[in-house]
Amino acid sequence: KDVDLSLSKDIRFGADRGLNVRVAATNVLNTPQFSLIDAVVNSPTFGRVIGVLPMRAVQVVLRVRF
Repeated sequence: KDVDLSLSKDIRFGADRGLNVRVAATNVLNTPQFSLIDAVVNSPTFGRVIGVLPMRAVQVVLRVRF
C-alpha cells in the first residue's frame, strides 16, 4: 500500500506576518507499485511486469503572509 506523509509548521513574525512551511511526500516507504503485467500469451515477456508507478516524490511549499 502507498503511504503518504505531510508535515507543516507555522512561524509567526508579529500579529499579521508569518511563514508556513509544508513538506509532503508520496510513497514514503518507496515500495514499487506495479501497474502493468504483460498478458499476451505469445509475447516473449508474458507474465512479466512491464510498468510501475512513479517512485517516491517529495514536495516543499513555503507560504509567506504579510
